[in-house]
Amino acid sequence: MKSKFWDWDKEPILEGIFVGQIANVGRFKKRVFIFKVDEKRISVWGTVMLLRGLYSIPFGVKIRIEFLGWFQEDEMKHKGREFKIDILEEI
Repeated sequence: MKSKFWDWDKEPILEGIFVGQIANVGRFKKRVFIFKVDEKRISVWGTVMLLRGLYSIPFGVKIRIEFLGWFQEDEMKHKGREFKIDILEEI
């Protein structure tokens, strides 16, 4: 089943069930996280912050991810996205 990618700029809050992840996707070998939102599969490009936040959350858990904005530390070449992750329902 094909899924669409979430657009954080249009919808800064995602609420759904964490259903999986795929590694080494695309030209830059990024990680993609998969969620079920309103009976649809939604993909989210992985970031360091999302990877850290989702690392210990098992599949099947309903979560809420809020995009808080962009940040850039002096030693970073690129800006990063900052997120807040909350567990809504445990399995």
